[in-house]
Amino acid sequence: WRSTLPMAPVKTVTVYAASSAIVDGSYIEAANRLGQLIAKQGWVQVNGGGAVGLMGAATEGGICAGGMVDAVILDIFTTTNMHPKLRSVIVKDNMPARKEGLFSAADAIIALPGGLGTLEELLEVMSWQQLCLHEKPIILVNTNGFWDGLVEWLTNITNQGFLAQKFLKTGCLTVDTPEQAIAAIQNYQHEALEKSALWGGKMNGDAADQVGSLGPRGTATSDWDAATQAKVQQLTEAAGRTAAFGWAVGLGVAFLVGCAFGQRGCR
Repeated sequence: WRSTLPMAPVKTVTVYAASSAIVDGSYIEAANRLGQLIAKQGWVQVNGGGAVGLMGAATEGGICAGGMVDAVILDIFTTTNMHPKLRSVIVKDNMPARKEGLFSAADAIIALPGGLGTLEELLEVMSWQQLCLHEKPIILVNTNGFWDGLVEWLTNITNQGFLAQKFLKTGCLTVDTPEQAIAAIQNYQHEALEKSALWGGKMNGDAADQVGSLGPRGTATSDWDAATQAKVQQLTEAAGRTAAFGWAVGLGVAFLVGCAFGQRGCR
């Protein structure tokens, strides 16, 4: 089962980015330019609220271009590393809540180069994309080839059957420049792919063939799936028989207890 869905109008773009300020200036410049381009599209930028690093540069670029930048920030950073010109700030006291705020605000997601926090945010939404939990475009801005290692790993696990073939073409897009990131969002069409395509045994053929071999929303065609569904049916029927037996026993016990109490009351 597969469908190609048009992109809903974009209003807000979440940017994942490093807060480190001790990186090469080319990363800072690209982040600033991305912020400007988002603003020029009339889109609101949302990020982690940091004042420095790529995060701060993206904010500065957006504000200088007349755009609006909102943030979801940890409470521990509000007095130490929060950009002073943000339009609005949502403060969270833990990382899961912060990540949820950044994700839920987004119509599209752009990942600039970053460290562990950026990678954590990125991999989470990529995982949700493969599970068909959302249809938001995820764009990697590959400044200086920063994401080459991640793309190589994703390609490797795809070739070994751990990731759906279509994911790198539709679920997560890699571009070289901020300008290409904007164009990728504008031209994005989500191609839904059931994760069940990974369960049927065929991994490295065409994804359309994999999904097409399945019936509507998980109807089994392989021997393994058929056997699994048969076992599930057996367990369901067994559970039904057990429940019926328990119900009958319960009625019997209730009847005997009622009789006992009735006899005691007549004495």
